[in-house]
Amino acid sequence: MAGASVIRRLSVWGAAVAMSLALTVPSAAFAALASCSPGDYRSGACTPSVGIGSGGVDLGVNITDPGTRPGTGGSGSANGNGAGAGGSAGSGSGSGTGTGAGAPVGPPAPCGLVCQNPYTITAPADAVPGEGRGPITLADLVNFQPVVGVPRMEPNGWAVVGLHTNFWVDAGPQVQEGLLIGLPASVRFTPVAYRWSYGDGTTAVVSEPGSSWAAAGLPEFSPTPTSHVYSGSGQVTATLTVDFSAEYTFGQTDWIAIAGSVPVPSAPMAATVQRADTVLVGGDCSSARAGLGC
Repeated sequence: MAGASVIRRLSVWGAAVAMSLALTVPSAAFAALASCSPGDYRSGACTPSVGIGSGGVDLGVNITDPGTRPGTGGSGSANGNGAGAGGSAGSGSGSGTGTGAGAPVGPPAPCGLVCQNPYTITAPADAVPGEGRGPITLADLVNFQPVVGVPRMEPNGWAVVGLHTNFWVDAGPQVQEGLLIGLPASVRFTPVAYRWSYGDGTTAVVSEPGSSWAAAGLPEFSPTPTSHVYSGSGQVTATLTVDFSAEYTFGQTDWIAIAGSVPVPSAPMAATVQRADTVLVGGDCSSARAGLGC
């Protein structure tokens, strides 16, 4: 019989012989059962229920889908009666009622690559969802560039052979706003290394920007972590390259480090290196040029 099934139940009353009672279950109950695939049964998404009451059979199914409220599928009941052996043909009737699945409770409308709601928290720390890309790299920082301050030296523009010339630069962490892979983001650059080239073939890599002698409370020509001693006279051009580490955030996450560093060169500094001789004089040569030793 299309859309229906027949369930047989045996009952014994006293010494009577067993009778077969044909019960026709309405198709409304089976419609709910038919809406579940074999995979739904295996995964537990559909849970059928069968109950035998007084003179009837109840069929039902609980359907649970991800993102929806659990709903109860169709259910049906059947009642039948029939005479004993030699009696008239049995008759049966049935009715079915059911309620469908609840209203969807899925996540709200998309809120970009960074979402924070009761259902999901997604931030593109290592990749952009749906684009199949890898981690963000320094090459993605096309809209960001750290800035190096003006390097300085003292004495300003000149140096003395055999004495310390002090170098320093104003540099520190800096945060920039812009678009990173098409999204509003903040990028923080932090100096991690200062690479000096003093113009005479010698170089130095230090971890601090240095400071003036006055700021350090030192007398002139004192050694500092960033000072240099020239061994010969002549014209030199000193340069500085600052290496910056980079981190980024899309506003709802902590700072995320990017592998590698960004080297940023500074403006060059030209200087004249001179020799200084010590001579005993009899007075101030600027006012008495004819004095002894002047």
